[in-house]
Amino acid sequence: MDPRTDQIKALISPIIDDLGLELIDLILRNEQEGLTLRVVIYRQEGVNVDLCAQVSREISRLFEVEDPIASAYKLEVSSPGLTRPLTTSRDFRRNQGKKVKIKFAGQQGPLTSVGVIEKADDEKVWLSAEGEESVINLADIHKAKLVIEF
Repeated sequence: MDPRTDQIKALISPIIDDLGLELIDLILRNEQEGLTLRVVIYRQEGVNVDLCAQVSREISRLFEVEDPIASAYKLEVSSPGLTRPLTTSRDFRRNQGKKVKIKFAGQQGPLTSVGVIEKADDEKVWLSAEGEESVINLADIHKAKLVIEF
């Protein structure tokens, strides 16, 4: 992780908060086409292209003054998308009532569970599958994604 990300988060968080959004992820890394700053935002009602453009303009104006990235970079603002992995307790709480597939460390080795998120706190996720409830420690989760059913 680039050490500048904490500074950038501190700078852009007020913009994100003022617009009623949640900062899901911030990634600054060298890619094939050069340095890229990727900002992922979320809003319960959804995120559209106009909102991404607004956030991009606000961040660009701020960075003209603050200049946290001295070299040339590309700014990308997007929403997390349906297939984004669930990684934080906030992700699980936000998706309560939705079906999820979780790969996690069990006592006998790796396990996979598919069920509906009943609740989540800062340490655990409660899943319901076929009338049975299971509890999984967040620290044991290797990968979790929503199950999209059409």
